[in-house]
Amino acid sequence: MAQWDLLNFYIPLGNFILFVVLFVLAFRKGFGGLARKQREEFLEAKLEAEKERRLLEKELEDLLFREREQAKNLRAMKEQAVVDSQKRGEQIIEDARFHASRIIEESKRLAAAEYEQARRALKQDLIEQTQKLALRQIADQRASSISRRYVDVQLAALHKLAPNISGERKG
Repeated sequence: MAQWDLLNFYIPLGNFILFVVLFVLAFRKGFGGLARKQREEFLEAKLEAEKERRLLEKELEDLLFREREQAKNLRAMKEQAVVDSQKRGEQIIEDARFHASRIIEESKRLAAAEYEQARRALKQDLIEQTQKLALRQIADQRASSISRRYVDVQLAALHKLAPNISGERKG
C-alpha cells in the first residue's frame, strides 16, 4: 500500500509535468511570439519616442537659439534706435540754432533798415517842418512889411489928401 500511495502521488505529478511541458510546447510559439511581438512593438515605440524626443530637443535648441538671436537683434535695434534718436535730436537742435541765428540776423537787419528808414523819415519830416516854419516866418515878415508899406502908402495918400491929420507915422 505504501507503494500504491507513492504511485498515486507520482502519476498525477507526472501527468501534471507532462501537461505543462506539452502546454508550453504547444503554446510556446503562440505565447512567445505574442510576447516577442509585444516586446518588439514596445521597443519600436520606445525607439520612436526617443527619436521624437531627440527631434523635440533639437527643435527646442533651435528655438532657444533663435530666441537668443532675436534678443540680441532686439538689443542691437534698441541701441541703434537710441543712437539714431540722439543723432536726430542733435540735428534738430543744430537746425534750430541755425534757424534761430538766421532769424536773429534777419531781425537785426530789418531793425537796422527800419531804424534807417525811420531816421530818414524823421529827418525829412524835420526838414519839411523847418521849411514850413521858415516859410511861415518869411510870409509873416513879408506880410508885416507889406502891411507896413501899405499902411505907409495909405497914410501918405491920406496926408496928401488931408495934410493936417495928426499921428503921422514915420518909418
